[in-house]
Parts: sequence; structure tokens; C-alpha cells
Amino acid sequence: MNRIIFKMSTCDPGHDTEEYAFAAPFSLVGNSIYTCLGGICSLPAIPPRHYTVNESNKDMHTKFISFNWISNAHPYLLLVPKDPWLFPVFSRLNMVSNLSAPIVAQYPDPKGNKQHSQGWALNPVVILGWTRLEMAMHEILRIMMQMTKQHGGKGTDCGFDFWTRPGQYDYRKAFATSELACTAAIRSKYVFIPLIAMLTYYTLLCKAYWVLELSTLTEVSQTAWIQYIAKKSRYQEEWVWMLISTLLVKTKCVSGVIDMKSCGFIHSIPLIQEFDPNCIILLHWGEDFDIRKYPTMINIETPSEEQVVALRHQKNSRSIHTFPDRRIDTEQIYVVVVNAC
Repeated sequence: MNRIIFKMSTCDPGHDTEEYAFAAPFSLVGNSIYTCLGGICSLPAIPPRHYTVNESNKDMHTKFISFNWISNAHPYLLLVPKDPWLFPVFSRLNMVSNLSAPIVAQYPDPKGNKQHSQGWALNPVVILGWTRLEMAMHEILRIMMQMTKQHGGKGTDCGFDFWTRPGQYDYRKAFATSELACTAAIRSKYVFIPLIAMLTYYTLLCKAYWVLELSTLTEVSQTAWIQYIAKKSRYQEEWVWMLISTLLVKTKCVSGVIDMKSCGFIHSIPLIQEFDPNCIILLHWGEDFDIRKYPTMINIETPSEEQVVALRHQKNSRSIHTFPDRRIDTEQIYVVVVNAC
């Protein structure tokens, strides 16, 4: 097995490059040991520890699709799809792009007198479509949450938290300017991303752990848990099946870094690996790795003491390579104004 020393450029423009040793699937970055899942042959740029997705971020879209540290509050962000708008079930979200939104003038006169505008808002047709989608997704999520309680809440029992709903980012409201209405619409669209990831996460939990209630169904099958959700939901069964089938499609995920010393969703990591073997996950063990501290990690490969010593030795090699910075430029927002008829 070849062991190579690299010099890695971090995601933080103000952060110096850092040397690391890599011997798949293990790596030594600085003095910290990592297990690298996803079959990678080189490391992605590891951001500083303070790099986490935050609801105060003005450009949440860039944060969502960036490689970040994953907290116990939001383990589902490991499953953020790189192209969340790819599937038909989410196609109505494409009415708003990353740069523009169909904004219309709101008028106090029901007959459409356009002399005095009451404000600017997202097109009412788009608002209705988004509202129905958001309500349906939260209804399915509510049922999944009830189902996961039967297995003791594995994966959601250590500081788990829900992201703010898209509707709370005001895509239904009118604003004084078209620019403000556009910004609210775009930010609201981005907040569907963690909702999609959260539903995917709960889908994996339900598929793995749900104990079938035999009294509710006539036959037992591998898709019985989906049948259960469809029957409990007040939405059309065909739509529920389409949504869950979409969530189970193995699309490319953003992935992230997990601090194993504080990780509260250890049992979920093998589920995510099984769902997407190519999902790049870096498990951070720290500087003083001791396998005895992690008795539940029997399904994840951990470095032996000899491998750790070898990595530290290899890190002193003079063979240095440099990777370019991975930065995403901030995009400027444009507004599409559509006059109401």
C-alpha cells in the first residue's frame, strides 16, 4: 500500500495549508487521525472546526453544498444531495433559481388597479405549490418520527434538532421592494434542502429499524414500512410512494466530517454507508486515538496502533504535493419582476 504525503489547502482563505499523510482508508492531518469512508484516493479540503452550516448565513446554498463538519444537531446534513432539484417530485421548486424569482406586484384593488402597489411577493401559483409540498413533506416526516420511536430513537437521541421550516423564511409574505421579496423566495427555496436531507435520514432509519405492526397490514414485505406510511398519510398513496422512492435514489451527497469523540449518531453511519458507498465521510478520532473508547464501532474500520505509527512516520517524508483551494464565489442576486394581470 502506497503512503504519500500531501500539503492540503483548507477551505478557509485565512487558514494555512496543512501537511497530511494518507494511507487509505486512514489519514493523519496535522496531529489528528481520520478514517476516510467512501473509497477516496485523496482527501477533500477539511474546513476549520467552526465551519458549520448556520441559519444566520446569508448564502446558505453555498454552505449546504460545501464540505463541512457535521454536528449532533444536524446529522442529516451528511445526506444533502448535490442536485436536490433533479427529481420531478421537487420540480415546483425550480420556479425560483439561485439568482432570480418570479416576483409579482400586489395590489389593494381586487379588480387589478395598478396605480398603487401594496407590495411585492412571490407569484401566488408558486406560493401555493410550495405550501402544499412543504405541508406534505412535514406530514410524512411526522409519521416517520412516530415510527422511529419504536426503536428507542437511534440516530436522533443526542442533541438532534430540526431546521427552521421553509415557510418561516417568508416566501408567502409581501415586501416593500421586489429585491426583498426575491431574497426571501431564494432563501426559502434553500431551506427545502435540509428538509429533503432530513426526510432521507428518517427514511433510512425507518427502513432499518421499524418493527412491523402485523395488525395493520395483510402481508409482510420489504416495502411494508412504505405501505404503512402511505396508509397513515392523508395524501395520495401514489405520491407518497414517489416521494420515498425519490429519497432512496442513490444521488451524489455533499457528505462531511464527523468528530467521533462527541458523535451521538454512531449507529447511523453504517446506514449512510450502505445507502451510498461513495459518500465521502471523514471520521475524526483526534490525536489520542484509542479503539477501546469506541466499543460500538465494530462495523467501521479503525486504524491499528501500528498504522498510526506508520502514518506519523510517513508524515515526516519530504514528498509534498499541493491541492488547490476549494472556494465557491458568492453569486449576485437578480430579480425577475412579473406584473400581475
